[in-house]
Amino acid sequence: MIAGGQFTLGGLLAYRGYGRYFYGPIDDLVGLNDLLQRAEASGRRIFEVLDAPVTVLERPDAVPLPQPVTGEIVFENVTFGYDPAQPVLRGLNLRVRPGERVALLGASGAGKSTLIGLLTRVYDPQSGRVTLDGHDVRDLTLPSLRRAAAVMPQDTFLFYDTVLENVRYARPDATPQEVDLALERAGAASFVAGLPQGLDTIVGERGVKLSGGQRQRLAIARVLLADPAVLLLDEPTSAVDAESEALIVRALEEAMEGRSALIVTHRLSLARSADRVVVLEGGVIVEDGPPAALRSRGGRYAALERAQTPGLPEQV
Repeated sequence: MIAGGQFTLGGLLAYRGYGRYFYGPIDDLVGLNDLLQRAEASGRRIFEVLDAPVTVLERPDAVPLPQPVTGEIVFENVTFGYDPAQPVLRGLNLRVRPGERVALLGASGAGKSTLIGLLTRVYDPQSGRVTLDGHDVRDLTLPSLRRAAAVMPQDTFLFYDTVLENVRYARPDATPQEVDLALERAGAASFVAGLPQGLDTIVGERGVKLSGGQRQRLAIARVLLADPAVLLLDEPTSAVDAESEALIVRALEEAMEGRSALIVTHRLSLARSADRVVVLEGGVIVEDGPPAALRSRGGRYAALERAQTPGLPEQV
């Protein structure tokens, strides 16, 4: 048609351009049904979570935890199972004295992290009771209980916000100077100073702009800023390399100073410096004592040390 003079080259180019504009919305319309189907499925899952019944409720007559908190923790004949027919803990008894550091060791599923969940009332036991400073945790208001016992999980959640606001999440009224002090004590001040905007650096969704060790040190700074009486560590060094682990262990030693602590771990870097090591197996305590004493007995703790320390003799 162009060669015959019935159409122009400019008209052809315009036709092709308009065609692309036309087919783009058609493609979007075809994909709309798929998008709606995926949104419906996701929505169902979200509302299943939102509509799930609350299993742990604060009692109407609950009272705040009296101050000051000394940090004495007692598990009295505690039995608990996520499925009540299959208990994870079976009649467990454990006492943590004020200021004592207790490392919890054992295979996956032995009930280590469950103890932390019971103390903070993420769950309630089927029988027995858990007390903090002699008070049954079920009789305490949840905010006062969870201010007194801070959890540092394996996977620290950081928001898409600045370093300052992520640390201040533990105590929103903290001043920048208090945040600086917490970062210094957590061994994080040097790497924060090296960030492009320092405290005002955006860390990205879930802290994607930071390394695993840096994220954990920010978590320690959060804990120090919250200043809890009880520190609950759930595998705090499991996802970092050996160099970062050494830095984190030093910072955690600072964080645990003067506080009661329960340390759930598979690695022994923190267990070796604990006051006591408790080894769980099948929901019961099979070993309990100072690390040196358990090492000399040649039992399960000693076997863990040999497994993680090649060349260690049978008894040391």
